[in-house]
Amino acid sequence: MRSIALVILIIFLSAAFMQPMLETANVYKEKIALGAAILNSCRAASNRALIDEDMRNMDAVIDRLSFAEYFAEAFGDTFDIVLESPPIITGDTVSMSFNTSERWARIGILLKFQDMAYIDSSGSGYDLGYNEAVLDISLTTPYIFRTKLLRQAMNAIAATDYTITENRRFIVRVIN
Repeated sequence: MRSIALVILIIFLSAAFMQPMLETANVYKEKIALGAAILNSCRAASNRALIDEDMRNMDAVIDRLSFAEYFAEAFGDTFDIVLESPPIITGDTVSMSFNTSERWARIGILLKFQDMAYIDSSGSGYDLGYNEAVLDISLTTPYIFRTKLLRQAMNAIAATDYTITENRRFIVRVIN
């Protein structure tokens, strides 16, 4: 009888210790999915938003509004979510937010564009006369716990904010 009680106790304790480890693995899975979606959306949008006249001169000049629209479309299709409102463009930054779903809370994305001269990477350091577009992407979303025990713990500690942040840099070049 004592051994049965001990086995039941071990099962309950191991379940309580396994839930945070499973949640940690789930957080890493979510970060990988968000990072892959950002890069894939950037690739799709950059191919469609480059200005053709500038590509003839080997310059990577991006139409910011069309890039934001194509990015939002590709990113939304990845997770089956929709944009809350049109992207807000302020100078060289574009901000957008996506609605909530069962899997995700509100996702906010900030895109910062920079136009830079393309420097020869062979070590000579010469300015080749081409321009490249550098894009810094910052994503933030509140994390929704998947396990019941940690959801209850999060509700008990209401002052703590659990967010996932993902920062990426995407460089667009036109190569001959």
